[in-house]
Amino acid sequence: MSRWLVARSGWQLWLLAGGAWLLSIGLFFVLQALPARWRRPLIVICTFLGGCFYAFEFFLPPVINPLTAYKAGFSNVWVVIGAFAMPLGVLNLSLVHGRNIAAKKPGWYNSVVYFAAMAAMITFAFWQQYAKKSVVGAKGFELLFQYSFVPLGATLFSILAFYIVSAAYRAFRISTLEAALMTVAGFIVMLGQVPVGMWLTHAIPLDSPYALLRVERISHWILVVVNMAAVRGVLFGAAIGGLAMALRVWLSLERGAYFDQKV
Repeated sequence: MSRWLVARSGWQLWLLAGGAWLLSIGLFFVLQALPARWRRPLIVICTFLGGCFYAFEFFLPPVINPLTAYKAGFSNVWVVIGAFAMPLGVLNLSLVHGRNIAAKKPGWYNSVVYFAAMAAMITFAFWQQYAKKSVVGAKGFELLFQYSFVPLGATLFSILAFYIVSAAYRAFRISTLEAALMTVAGFIVMLGQVPVGMWLTHAIPLDSPYALLRVERISHWILVVVNMAAVRGVLFGAAIGGLAMALRVWLSLERGAYFDQKV
């Protein structure tokens, strides 16, 4: 399929994309026109068939599974879903911020900044992409992305560091034996990451039988052995929970804010 698409010319690809978009819009309105009592069974059937495809792929040998040849093409469904989810998210954000501006809610000027930033980013992104020789488009995109968006992200994560320190302070207060053990382990690990901690035990030769008592060795052992064992246990439990959730969604047994609503 990908080779066939590569062999197409530019106008043919645009024609295919437009046809797919019109077909998708038509399918959307057809689904909206269906009676409510038919929509849930249709979602259940599509979800179950999609789960069956991957179940057969991972549990049946390729020699007896006729669906293996369609694995790459079927995986592109995620790309299509993402393509529809992105404008849906933009539309949702625009509706929320539009209501804030219309109602003049507190902080409505932040919503104005949202629309201005989105319009500017879209304009310069298309400008630098399709006008390759335009210096203004490239510089504008670089200014917005490299010198505005990236520093804002770094600033956000740097602010989160203060909350992490605050949470660590509350967690490391010694009130129980477990908290004391965690405090000692955290102190040793931090010492093993700084030159001062390494200097405390630098008198122990690296080739001596007592080299295991060096602070950096103890810190490394806590991180690689003790900590990794705990992390793998947590990940193992999370994987089991994810598998249980996947089975519930696949078999349409999940109940919640979305699944209990009429669709």
